Order: sequence, then structure tokens, then C-alpha cells
Amino acid sequence: MIKLPIKSNVFGFFLLLQIVLGLGCTTPGMYNSWKGAHISELVEEWGKPHKKVRLEKGGVLVIYNKVPGETRVNYLDNYSPPTKLVGFYANKKGIIYKWKEKPLGKSLFKK
Repeated sequence: MIKLPIKSNVFGFFLLLQIVLGLGCTTPGMYNSWKGAHISELVEEWGKPHKKVRLEKGGVLVIYNKVPGETRVNYLDNYSPPTKLVGFYANKKGIIYKWKEKPLGKSLFKK
């Protein structure tokens, strides 16, 4: 058995920690940070949405099927297609008040 210096073990620990934390970059906290922002800011940052739907009370639902910074790679090292939808709901003034995340194929309109 090869003994590694303590520095290597510490480096390995922090590398593993960074990888684990990096995988959680699309957490609810990231979505919550958009609450109170104008929908145009979201579109400017994330790009053109997959779909935009007008809501009954004059608001808008902006739907994305790709989250910026999220890369999905399958076991063959191929990029896999989107697997979820993220919808941001904005009032008639364009202010985001909530979001929902659903698996692809599920509706963002149902409560």
C-alpha cells in the first residue's frame, strides 16, 4: 500500500467537495434568487425561453428546458437531452413571484 502525504489527502478531500457542490448548482436557491426580479432580466441572463405562455390574469409563464450551466452527460459521454422543465411565473408587471420544476412531459399548469 502506498502512503500519500497528508497534503494529497487534503487536496483530494477539497476536490471531492468542490465536485459534489458543483453538481448541486441548479438548486432551489438558484431559482428562488429570481423571485422579485423582472422577467426581462431572467431572459437576458438565461436566453430565449423554450416556451412563453400568457396567463389569465395578465401575467406570463416563461418555460425553460435547459438550465444555464447545467450539462448532462450520459454513461457514453454523450450529451443527453433535457429531462426537466423549469417555469417562472411573473405578474402583469413582469415581476417573478414563483417557479416550478417538473420532469419533461409533466404540465406546469396543473397545481
